[in-house]
Amino acid sequence: MATTLLAEGADEVKALVLSSGPRSVQSHAMPDGTTPIPPGATIRVDFVGVFGGYLADLARMACIGEPNATQRRYYDGLREIEWAMIAACRPGTTAAAVYAVGKAAYARVLGIETDKPHFGHSLGIGLHEEPLIHPASQTVLEPGMVLCIEPTHADPALGGFHIEDTVVVTDDAPRLLSNAVPTEQMVVIA
Repeated sequence: MATTLLAEGADEVKALVLSSGPRSVQSHAMPDGTTPIPPGATIRVDFVGVFGGYLADLARMACIGEPNATQRRYYDGLREIEWAMIAACRPGTTAAAVYAVGKAAYARVLGIETDKPHFGHSLGIGLHEEPLIHPASQTVLEPGMVLCIEPTHADPALGGFHIEDTVVVTDDAPRLLSNAVPTEQMVVIA
């Protein structure tokens, strides 16, 4: 992944998370190089590249073989939560309001009451810039702000689930910047 990111024009790979199974609940897990990934396990990647001094950040999921019903439910649910939050990223909305959309979507879509500290962050020359998508952030979104929206879920038996996309707030609907790989379905590795 790092080699491809550099080949695609990145000046630097700032961070690379690659994990599977139970280790994927760790925020910044790295491969241990000795544990094989078994069939049916999910893989979580989260990476940051630097392009002309500005950061790009995204996370994706894959499954070794077809995902089971629970894996599919978590992935599809996080994607629905993410898109509800992305749709809320409009000028005049506060970061706290976007967080509230995410919190309500977790309850509606996955039946999970969550108090996660944040569901995303701004991005620019630093990785976790303000505003954080946090329940107390009264920062008003403005056109030109770049935000990473990243709902997550940890299931002790199956591991971590994570999807992250980068959007820019515009005068109208937010514009997706991380659209090179479709996310409608979790990637299946045969």
